[in-house]
Amino acid sequence: MAARIGVIGTGSLGSTLVRGFVNGKAAKAGEINILNRTQAKAQKLAEELPGVNLFRDYRELVKESEIIFLCVKPGDLKAVLEKTGYSFDEGKIVVSTLLAPPLSDLERIIDGKLARIYPSVTQSTGRGVTLLTWGQKVQAGDKSKLIPYLAVLGKYYELPEKYYRAAGDVTSCGPAFMACMVGALAAEAVRRGIPRQAADEIALETMLGTALLMKEKGLDFEGLARQVATPGGCTAEGLKVLQKGLPPLVEEVYEATCRRENEIILGLRKVFSDRLDSK
Repeated sequence: MAARIGVIGTGSLGSTLVRGFVNGKAAKAGEINILNRTQAKAQKLAEELPGVNLFRDYRELVKESEIIFLCVKPGDLKAVLEKTGYSFDEGKIVVSTLLAPPLSDLERIIDGKLARIYPSVTQSTGRGVTLLTWGQKVQAGDKSKLIPYLAVLGKYYELPEKYYRAAGDVTSCGPAFMACMVGALAAEAVRRGIPRQAADEIALETMLGTALLMKEKGLDFEGLARQVATPGGCTAEGLKVLQKGLPPLVEEVYEATCRRENEIILGLRKVFSDRLDSK
């Protein structure tokens, strides 16, 4: 029998998860409970997916759910936990989708079985990667309950939390970074006279075709570059520029995301200092 799913927060991420579970047939709409601070958002999702159960009371949703996904902003977590309570029954799994706090802090804030996932916006397509880390209280039976829901969203990788930032810049931030880089190629084409719609369309189709080609042919990134770049040709000349300028720029991107994540973590540690200091 499928577990009853609770989703707190039906913004972009929470809605993506609910749609993914239903469309991927991991859960029927009637097996999913949703709640959002702004009731209209949850109502809209419930109308889109008839049968989804709309809740207004946080504790009632927790009571009626076995796996509870927290899909709120880090700054809203304390307000949510004050409404759900900080302790969860042994039969429940609480899954954090938040950028912060890390699971090591969450296990001192929340009493219960915990997991942390780092999803991606691309999972609305059934593709993409979810990073996954288990809390210390989670047992094999708990894992077998949660994994089928993650599997329908795309691939999932169990990864030590210390690697989340580095991996997350590829899986979670990556779609934005990739769109920015490919968009820059399209923008330069526009600057050189190609109509905007045509430039965007050819960039998008080329990005999609590149990913499919690599998957179908089993090519790595360097292998594809070698295949396209004929020695002495235009691509080879362009690659020289990218290979010189791009690595230090990407390093700077990683440093910026790490810095921001650390700022958020430190801020949350102040917010939850009463619970963190007591354990």
